[in-house]
Amino acid sequence: GFYLTGPLPEQFKNMKLVTLRMNHNRFNSEIPVVLTNVTTLTTLSCINCRFNGVIPPTFTQLNKLTSLNLADNLLTGDLTRIVAVKTYVTLDLHNNQFISSIPPTSNGMAALNTLDLSFNNISGTIPTQLSESVNLFYLYLNNNQLTGSLPSTFSALTKIRGFNFNVNRLDNVIPQFFITAVAGTLHTLFLNDNNFRGLPVYLNQLSGSIMKKLYLHNNNFTSVPSNINGWALDVLTISNNPLKTPVPTFLNSLG
Repeated sequence: GFYLTGPLPEQFKNMKLVTLRMNHNRFNSEIPVVLTNVTTLTTLSCINCRFNGVIPPTFTQLNKLTSLNLADNLLTGDLTRIVAVKTYVTLDLHNNQFISSIPPTSNGMAALNTLDLSFNNISGTIPTQLSESVNLFYLYLNNNQLTGSLPSTFSALTKIRGFNFNVNRLDNVIPQFFITAVAGTLHTLFLNDNNFRGLPVYLNQLSGSIMKKLYLHNNNFTSVPSNINGWALDVLTISNNPLKTPVPTFLNSLG
């Protein structure tokens, strides 16, 4: 970035830009309406531009966007106007101040393969409609205020490679369909720093999982799956859980 300041010129609205990247500037303003008038954009990246306030109503005009990155700003309010655009392949909003919940209208983004809402103040439950984005590779919802359970409908995400749910207030047990459906593709799973409990016995029935990193620390798990020695794990964290069963001997061979 060039540490640009001040308003964007009105001439922006007459441009036919397809890609616009203006990262690391110092606008110290709301997202300019003139920017949302560049309706030809397919890629928009405004990382660390010191944008603040809520998303303007005119944002929904950007209905050709396939890649949006507004990370590391001070944006607040809810996500409704952003998820009204259904053409995303990549949507990165991490490290802002978004509040409220993930809108149920977040469904319909069929091409979406990466969604990052981490490090915000998002609350409520995870909407089951997210599972309609069946091409998701990576889902990052960590470091928010989410509650409730992991949706069993996530079993539809059969291409998923990385889930990150850590540092929330999620609880209950991990749904069976959630685990068994993704065992062949998931390589990273962060569940740490929540209130998950138990560890369902069906985890012991999985074999040949390609999962490399499994983070379970700081929960309420009472046991460790005894049969994950057939997995490809190179990282397993289980500290700060009220374990009631012996630690499986296969853990001695990890690493």
